[in-house]
Amino acid sequence: GDPSKSMKSMKSMKRVPGAPSTPLTDGERHLHPAAHADGNGSLSVRECAMNLSNAIMGAGALALPNLFKVVGVVPGLALLLFAWLWTWFSMAIMIQAADAVSKRVLRGEPVGSYEDLMAHTLGPRGRTASTVGIVSLQIGCLVGFANVLADVVSPFADEMLPPGLEPNRSAILAAVALGGMLPTGLLVGGESHALLATVSKAALGVVATFAAVLVAHAFSPRRVIAGAGAGSGSIEGPGGFTDQAAAAIAVDGADAIAWFAPLTGLTSVLPLAIFAFGAHPAVLPVVRAVRCEGGPGSQNGPHHGGRFARLRAASEVVRLVLGGCFLGYACIGLGGYASFRSSTAGNVLRNLDGEFVGAVASRALKFGYGCVILASVPTVLLPMHRSATDAFLFFAPSFAVFGAGGGGGAREVSPETSARLSQATAVAAIATSLT
Repeated sequence: GDPSKSMKSMKSMKRVPGAPSTPLTDGERHLHPAAHADGNGSLSVRECAMNLSNAIMGAGALALPNLFKVVGVVPGLALLLFAWLWTWFSMAIMIQAADAVSKRVLRGEPVGSYEDLMAHTLGPRGRTASTVGIVSLQIGCLVGFANVLADVVSPFADEMLPPGLEPNRSAILAAVALGGMLPTGLLVGGESHALLATVSKAALGVVATFAAVLVAHAFSPRRVIAGAGAGSGSIEGPGGFTDQAAAAIAVDGADAIAWFAPLTGLTSVLPLAIFAFGAHPAVLPVVRAVRCEGGPGSQNGPHHGGRFARLRAASEVVRLVLGGCFLGYACIGLGGYASFRSSTAGNVLRNLDGEFVGAVASRALKFGYGCVILASVPTVLLPMHRSATDAFLFFAPSFAVFGAGGGGGAREVSPETSARLSQATAVAAIATSLT
């Protein structure tokens, strides 16, 4: 709706006592590690959209073909559409609330995190509850990433190592977490939004390629219709079926696409559908780096109350991200299900072990999507940086260099301390995900 209506509905919001309405001084901006001139960010709307898309489209997309297998094509699309609608609605409310807090409490500075928004709207208890929920959610994401990466790495490890020296699951999990996820989090994490945008662009390119291959394969005259393991693929050609795993598929059309299916397995896939687009903890850290139209002092600048420049920019980021992710999810989900039908695995990468697009190309796709998972690690760690900063300042308040919006605003640390906290967050989070 109209952002001005949402702003009017928040007139009762109390200002932080002693918080002046004037913009921050140059000295205060210099101390703030994420501040930019006149509250403006350094990334374009498209660059911020790529970072947020990278936070959404990760390991969850690999399970979408199984969603369509369980509930059918039409109910699956309906579930995705419902998830898209409620995610768009909830994100729109969140960024409008953050914009109101920014203008009425923080003197025009963007709200830096979900926890800060909760603190200004629901108080200390709201901040504590959101911090616990975000940390738990992000650790769970890292655990899922490690398992997907282990599935990708395991076949390569079995082939490269001599017989009898094949690593067990725990060793592979430790290797991908400490040898892949941790270095990526250390190198790309923190406040390096421009570097993250470059990594996200490359990752989304791989996702687009993966989706295009699945869709093209679904319409191929020679289509793999079975196989979730090496050597188990069955190929449908003009003359019928080969002998590969022929017992898995009947020729009488029993493996046709299910437009509707019994909803007995709905509960197993409903959480996936509901949270398919969920990346709420990453929204505010990502969009605060967006560059608004107009420079300082112009009528399009972020402090011009009648233009809502930052709110419009953040809304545009969300619109681009959710639209692109819905298209990508539909292509991966429908393309994967149409390719493998009743043999679709819970992780569609496992279907690539058979006769898919050739052994080399299948491995390249699996390796490429493994890199996508690695590229998503910094976006998972990004929301945890605020929690780490709060915990650090609780035990070492003398390191606080600046309180946004006067008394009661978000306390910050110096850029050097922020970088060290980012590294410590990456180490602690990934180590915890291994336990």
